Amino acid sequence: MKHTPVLHGGIDLSRIPATSLARALQEQARAHSHLLPARELQHVTSTLASTISDMRQALNRQQAFDRCLPVEVLTTIFYHVIDIASASAAPSDVIWTGSYPVTGALLTLALVCRDWRDILSKCSALWTAISDENLELADMFLQYSRQRPLHIHLRTTGCAEDLQLGQFISEHDTQCRLRELHWTARSCTLRKAEFLRFPAPRLEQLRLNFDAQEGVADHVSPPILFAGQAPLLRVLDLGFVGWLPANHFDSLTHLSLVDIFPGVGFTDFIDLLRNCPRLEHLVLVGIEVFAPEDNPPTSDLIDKPHLLPNLRRLTFDSMSNVGVNDFVEHIDIRRADVALQVLNVPLSDLYLSDDFVEVRSHMPTASEALTSLALIRPTWHGPVTIAATGPNTAVRLTSAPVDVDDEHWGPDAHAKWALPQLDRFPLEHVEQFLITRLSFPKRPFPVARELAARIAQMSQLRELILWTTDLRRLLSELFSGSADLSLLPHKSGVEPGWRLPVLRIVVDPSAEIPPDPAAVFEVEDPMEPLHIDLIVIECSHPSRTYDGIIHTLSRGYCRSVQYVATSQADHPHLHFSAVCYDPVAHPDWIGAQWDSVI
Repeated sequence: MKHTPVLHGGIDLSRIPATSLARALQEQARAHSHLLPARELQHVTSTLASTISDMRQALNRQQAFDRCLPVEVLTTIFYHVIDIASASAAPSDVIWTGSYPVTGALLTLALVCRDWRDILSKCSALWTAISDENLELADMFLQYSRQRPLHIHLRTTGCAEDLQLGQFISEHDTQCRLRELHWTARSCTLRKAEFLRFPAPRLEQLRLNFDAQEGVADHVSPPILFAGQAPLLRVLDLGFVGWLPANHFDSLTHLSLVDIFPGVGFTDFIDLLRNCPRLEHLVLVGIEVFAPEDNPPTSDLIDKPHLLPNLRRLTFDSMSNVGVNDFVEHIDIRRADVALQVLNVPLSDLYLSDDFVEVRSHMPTASEALTSLALIRPTWHGPVTIAATGPNTAVRLTSAPVDVDDEHWGPDAHAKWALPQLDRFPLEHVEQFLITRLSFPKRPFPVARELAARIAQMSQLRELILWTTDLRRLLSELFSGSADLSLLPHKSGVEPGWRLPVLRIVVDPSAEIPPDPAAVFEVEDPMEPLHIDLIVIECSHPSRTYDGIIHTLSRGYCRSVQYVATSQADHPHLHFSAVCYDPVAHPDWIGAQWDSVI
């Protein structure tokens, strides 16, 4: 760098080290500043403050790490930061993935320094998500996004904002650039559908909530959104509205309908589905409509057109079993590769109804492939999950949570729903059956006799897995001669030659302290032994802690007993096929969390 002299009194001050100049200035100020006039002191103070500011900027420039990084690396870092922030910015009730605005994170990065601001302003893809929380910045986002497709989120609630949000959609230069529109603001009077009559040639995702008076359906002709011109729309999420669109959605693959207001009939839903020929995943939440009795499905007709030939995933949440059966029967699932979920089966169906999800009769091809079955109850007082899986298919049914103070609650109540529901599966094809057997306070396992009867029907059963928190108690009941205690079927209740190749018992490591190696289990009135080829005990404790139990098992119940030491993180689980996992489903949505079944 070329040397620039700084002369004062014939002396080149630039040749003097800066630290020496600073020290000399400090000594000068201490010795003589009290002799200077106030005006001169103010001038010197102002000059020094400006000098300190310049030096701090120089220091920041030298210390800033980003000046050591190429622009391309910084740009990649910015994209990663925004992606992470966007993932956590999704609303709690979201079903599908999307691009969510992170205006705060973006502006924070832009305020760090001028260099970062210049780089960010050239990253047009970072400025495409616009939120009504910062509508005053919309013009800046529109400028910086440089004609890229836009993701617009309108969430502000209040009558005063209604018209402003509607005008933002209809008046700004955004219509032809829309890729995602999330309009979930609770409207007081605004008819949102009236503002969505413009063509949207680039729109791929629409989430629209609250477009009618609460609880009242609109008895008018169903609207045609975007003038029927949204050729790329793939994801549609409608909630709390009193109508269903009359569009023909040629490209729609994902549809969710949430709490559609009463007045929209069953045939209206079927008409909408008929207009979605490429649909792959259907989600219905809180829909309480039923098929008219005078219009039964014609599923027995071989040449009947298939309503949704591409449907591979079907999710119901908080719906009655009658409504679920009506939809499944009319949709007429013929594929072998399909995943069905029925979440939060309501209280009325758990205790007060004789209706169950007819898995076998409504999806015969897929249900025949269900070879692994699980009956899961994470806590002794909590809801029950029935899960079944096969090579390319899966079914999951969960009961809704019920407070223990509810008048209908009882430790056996969920099981009483689960057992008849199990009868709707092809038990004769089950090869693996998993039961979470947690300890019940001072009482045997509920409905053990009825559950053992279902196990006896599993003629192809190869492995029975029991997950327990109390190994001694489980074994004492398992081999008991009392049918009210044992989960194993008695010899009198099975076909001649029935045998169990593997009985696997998994001990929850968090619920049992290491036992005394000499301790054994005792069985009152033991049952006539069944033919069990192998008993496997899995636990994180050292094998010697179960020497007494293993010795007792090998002498009286099964000649082949193995102990497998596992880590505390190991739990029994089902292996669900790829059909369960939808990349469009948001990972925080309960319907996407198949791996959390156990």
